[in-house]
Amino acid sequence: MPDKLKVGVIGTGIIGKSHMGSKGGLRLNPLTLFTEVAGIQVDQPLDVESYKRRRQSVDRYVEAYDSQQKNFVWAQLGRVPLLDTASIALKVAQITDALYRSAESGKEILMDA
Repeated sequence: MPDKLKVGVIGTGIIGKSHMGSKGGLRLNPLTLFTEVAGIQVDQPLDVESYKRRRQSVDRYVEAYDSQQKNFVWAQLGRVPLLDTASIALKVAQITDALYRSAESGKEILMDA
């Protein structure tokens, strides 16, 4: 049987909406990751711009993933593999649907990993 993930919307409040799953979660405002590392619960604020700058300084091909158009061009030049954007879009749609169903029902939704 394939792995299953639990997806759920925890609620809204002053700190923003939280999206939780069986492997971790996100709060959207401020952007914060919730997970468990070596048995310790972690709440880590995320600075996306700082992460992008660090990645660009150590990986010369990271720019190829800034947009679908850049990835397509770089893939045609043979520098990076072409992203399977159709599969990514399908997974995003499935997660979005599960989050809406969770918000409506107030319960976690199981979905394939």
